Amino acid sequence: MAENGLLAVLIEEDRERLRPQMMMLDMEVMLRALGVRIVDLANCVGDALAAIERKRPDFALLDLKLGPKMTAFPIAEVLLDRAIPFVFVTGYDDVAIMPTSMRKAPVIVKPVPFANLQAALTTLALSPRPAVMPSAEALR
Repeated sequence: MAENGLLAVLIEEDRERLRPQMMMLDMEVMLRALGVRIVDLANCVGDALAAIERKRPDFALLDLKLGPKMTAFPIAEVLLDRAIPFVFVTGYDDVAIMPTSMRKAPVIVKPVPFANLQAALTTLALSPRPAVMPSAEALR
């Protein structure tokens, strides 16, 4: 839940490779600039589902593909059932594999530009605080 006026986000990301870890650091900096605090980072379906139960985030950012034949769809289903908004984040052109019930969810293509992240939060009606894009130094 929002604490100290900050929105709470759950981030689910396949963090097995170095590049996703670096992108996560960028994402964390951008989210902080938007007035969002990260309540949990999960790198698999089970961890994400447990975090939803424990933390009740205001919204979630879900890496669409988690590995061979693994997707974030089970997580998205739980979020839909609990009316928790979410955004799919993907490095692939895989929107066609999305179930019909999830096709209205915002999708951001990696690497995530600041303006796209801000627009996705606005689409979710989360009204992020007005922010300026973090400096290049902050994203290193």
